[in-house]
Amino acid sequence: APYASTAKDRPVLTAVCLTLAEPMEVAAADGFRLAVRTLRSGFPGGGGRKVLAPADSVGVLAHLWKLAPPPAEQGEGKSVAELVVSRRPMELQVGGKILRVRFGEVTVWVQLIEGSYPNYVQLIPTGYKSRLTFLVEELTRAVKTVQGMAVDGSGIVRFRYEPGRLTVKAIAAEVGNVETSIPIQLEGEAGWIGFSSKYLLDYLKGREGVIVLELNAPANPGTFIHRGEKVVVMPMFIQGEDKGTP
Repeated sequence: APYASTAKDRPVLTAVCLTLAEPMEVAAADGFRLAVRTLRSGFPGGGGRKVLAPADSVGVLAHLWKLAPPPAEQGEGKSVAELVVSRRPMELQVGGKILRVRFGEVTVWVQLIEGSYPNYVQLIPTGYKSRLTFLVEELTRAVKTVQGMAVDGSGIVRFRYEPGRLTVKAIAAEVGNVETSIPIQLEGEAGWIGFSSKYLLDYLKGREGVIVLELNAPANPGTFIHRGEKVVVMPMFIQGEDKGTP
């Protein structure tokens, strides 16, 4: 939901797209970022139909989900281990322009957004020239270290990657620059690319562990992969540095 657009001129982009298939897939995009996740659950008989749920409604569902107790908590004879690993079942029904979501004693009816969602699959790169593997915590520290200078330089954070190391750098005209580096595992070619510091920190927030970043060229989007979720982020144009390494 955080990746859905807030601009009202394209209503379909303010939605989370749910593909009713086996398995199901959810996606959201705002024109600069695209998030896609394949679920382990399936929707029998969905036939691949796409329904568009407003991102605000998805936020309400998430809030209610956190408040509703799992049915196992009210069961008798449940061990502590069973309570910890128990999962609440969620039932989805689609009829006309309404999505009904039910879990426990909670039922929510969502008014779906009409329209055709863009073919986001074609926006996801199918290959890569460089594949970086690193820790979320390391990159978060590095981006926060240079963020102050990046704010003065259109919010651009530059990545320069080579075997074993990713250098994170920000430059502000007539002020200076700051850089730091983190260890990485690199598969493929060395190179560089620029991203928005805001988009980077938005993406890294709340995540932990290992992240993979697949890249092709400075002008092509990068694909971040974390625990089954793919997030495609458009790069920032760095004037005067399109033919070299920043």
